[in-house]
Formats: sequence, structure tokens, C-alpha cells
Amino acid sequence: MRTKSLALVAAGILEGVCLIGTVARSQDKPADGKPAAPAGADAAAMQSMMEAAAPGAHHKILDSMTGRFKYTNKFKMDPSQDWVTSDGMYEGNMCLGGRYLTYTVKGPMMGMDFEGMGCIGYDNLLQKYVSGWIDNMGTSLLRAEGTASADGKTITFEGEMLDPMTKKPAKYKNVYEIKSADEFTMRMVAPSPDGKMFECMVIEFKKEK
Repeated sequence: MRTKSLALVAAGILEGVCLIGTVARSQDKPADGKPAAPAGADAAAMQSMMEAAAPGAHHKILDSMTGRFKYTNKFKMDPSQDWVTSDGMYEGNMCLGGRYLTYTVKGPMMGMDFEGMGCIGYDNLLQKYVSGWIDNMGTSLLRAEGTASADGKTITFEGEMLDPMTKKPAKYKNVYEIKSADEFTMRMVAPSPDGKMFECMVIEFKKEK
């Protein structure tokens, strides 16, 4: 899978280099000084690239999760357990021209100093939200894809992670509920030890005043 991903990245870079070279050649004047003929295919390709790269309404929705927030986290590893509660800090910022929300969280969890980083964006080509997550309680990068409700206030992500015990893929779901510019919630659904999906985490975020 890693080799395939690197090959796709290399192919994308090569395609971009070739496109830039083609556009540059289309703008060169021939030896007789007459302007070159319009390169319609090149213009169409450039237009497609610009549309794919442009931030829009889907990206604007993520603005509600920018700023400094205090959070309260409820977590349990089994449906039969009681919730374990902890507090921490979240800070989110839009970057790269409003295309991505990057954020960090810090706080105690399960007797440890927890620290994590995430990124959320909207892929115009996939027409889905995409997210990535890393933290100091693992070495995996979690990736998920999601869709938003009609009003844009709920974004539901679905992905897979490797179970540390079985080393087998396990599905999970993260649901973001944007209540206002000052408050949002994230709920995580994952498999219990018997394989049944249950709500294992609820995090309430409230913006600092």
C-alpha cells in the first residue's frame, strides 16, 4: 500500500510538471514572431486544477472549530464501564488559504499526559470531507472520510484502524456536531471487545472567552 501511495504521488508530481511545461510552451512565440495557436486542452486542464484547488462553502464550515477551546472528555473502553472524565485544551486554525483546519489537543487521559494533532479538509475531487489524526498514545495515522448534513452542522467521518490486540482492521466513526461558533461536540463510535459498535467517547468543546 505504501509503495502504491508513493507511486501515485510521483505520478501526480510528474503530471503537474508536464502540465506546467505544456502551458509554458503554448505561450512561446514561434520563430516567425506570430502568436502561437490557443491550446484549448491546456486551458481546460488548468481550469480543472483551479476548481479542484479552490476553497468553498464546505471549507468555510470548518471556521466554527477555530480558536482556543476548553474540552471535557468522557471515555470508556467497554460499554459496561463507567465513563472516565478528563479536561484539556484544544486550539484550531485554518491554514493554506482556508483549505484545511489544523488543530492540537492537550490534557490528561488514562493517567497520562495526552497530546494529539489533527487535520480536516474537504476534498473537491472526492466530494467528501477528509481527516487525519496522530497522537502520543500510538504510532498510527488515522485517516477517515466524511459527509455533512444538509445544514452543514453535522459531519460524520468513517474510517478503519488496526486493533492493537488482534492487529486486524476495525471500523470506527467520528461525528462532529457544530452547535455554534463557540461550541461543538465530537462523538466516537468503535468496536467493543465483543465486536459490537458502541459510543466510546464524547468530547464537549467550549470556546474560551
